[in-house]
Amino acid sequence: MINPKPFDSDELYDDCNSDPKQVTCFCGEVAFTVFNGRVRMARECACNDCYQHMKWCRAVGGPDVPPIPHGGYWDNDIQLDRGEENLMVVMLRESGRSRRLVAKCCHSTLLIDHPSYKGIQFLLFENA
Repeated sequence: MINPKPFDSDELYDDCNSDPKQVTCFCGEVAFTVFNGRVRMARECACNDCYQHMKWCRAVGGPDVPPIPHGGYWDNDIQLDRGEENLMVVMLRESGRSRRLVAKCCHSTLLIDHPSYKGIQFLLFENA
C-alpha cells in the first residue's frame, strides 16, 4: 500500500507543473494569473486569525469554512486578468498585520499578504 504524502509535505509538489495557473474567486468574476505555477511551500493552517476571517466571509455570503484550510505560498509574480472593481482589502483589526484580498462579488479570499513575506510571496487558501 502506498503511503500518501500529507498536504503540508513540500515533497507533494516536487513534480508540480510550473506552467502559469489562473486563480479565480468562487463565482468567477475575479481572475488572476500566477506565472510560476509551482507552489513554493504548502501548509495547513488552523490559526485563529485565518479561521476568524473565513467565518466573517461566510457570514456575509462567502464560501463555506473548511475544517482546516489548505494554504500554499506562491511567488508574487501575478497579473490581474479581470474583476479589479470587485476587489477589496480586509484586515481583521487595526493592529493586524495580514492584508487579505477579498472578492466583493462572492467574498472569496484570493490572497493574503503579510510583512514577513517581504513582497516576494503570498498565501493562497485553495479551498476558501
